[in-house]
Amino acid sequence: MKKSNQGFTLIELMIVIAIIGVLAAIALPLYQNYVAKTQLTRAFYEVRSTTTAIETILANGNMPTLDPAQDNTKKGITLVEFAGLNGSNPSSNMFSGAQIIQNNDQFEAIAVTLGKNASTAIQGTTIQLNRSGAGAWTCAITPPANAANQTMFAVNSCTVN
Repeated sequence: MKKSNQGFTLIELMIVIAIIGVLAAIALPLYQNYVAKTQLTRAFYEVRSTTTAIETILANGNMPTLDPAQDNTKKGITLVEFAGLNGSNPSSNMFSGAQIIQNNDQFEAIAVTLGKNASTAIQGTTIQLNRSGAGAWTCAITPPANAANQTMFAVNSCTVN
């Protein structure tokens, strides 16, 4: 009795490899967008958590700072307090920098720029949390100039500039 060969032909294997290649070509950009969106959301909530410290500092009549060296110093008659986020060396691996925006020595906003370990799709993005005089916070996200997918930057209730 003669045994026949059992197995796959070269054509069948090539078709399977082609199908896997097409699926990978579709899945990889979707995965990269998912990672970028997740990192952006994480960065928003990290800077949002700083607003609690800022609210406490402002409620005490003091001025927040992102420079730990300025903690407990005086600016005029106002005491300056560190808000917990180092502006020049943020502890988050998502931020390349952070700053407090003031207008006439009044706190107006906190802004962070994404960099370091952030996805290349969102590096250079700025998240700015603005505080009104009544204490309401609003969020604005400014994507980098080369951003192709603007819908990726829609996070929580933030406006995209």
